[in-house]
Amino acid sequence: PVPTRRRYGYETDGCTPRPDEAKEVKRLFEEFRKGASIRSLAVEMRRRNVDPGGGKGWPVNRIRGILGSPFYGGQVYHLGTVTDSIVSEPENSFRQCGLLACID
Repeated sequence: PVPTRRRYGYETDGCTPRPDEAKEVKRLFEEFRKGASIRSLAVEMRRRNVDPGGGKGWPVNRIRGILGSPFYGGQVYHLGTVTDSIVSEPENSFRQCGLLACID
């Protein structure tokens, strides 16, 4: 991951999930797949008083950004294309980084 603002659902390293937030991200994807609108998801996040982390609440554009980001599926933008995000570990092993890949 490239250092940026902390993405909702992740720690500042950009790869380690924050369990409570990660559950909310997974729920957003599940409900969207079932046919929920982006607007209804935003309304529901506000109704349930879900902590927005470092963000300013739950506007529709934020939900759209989460659902439309390849990052949450373990991918990144690199040189203008979307590619798998591979993180190097100290032991020279690799693991794929993405909430949808690592949250049960």
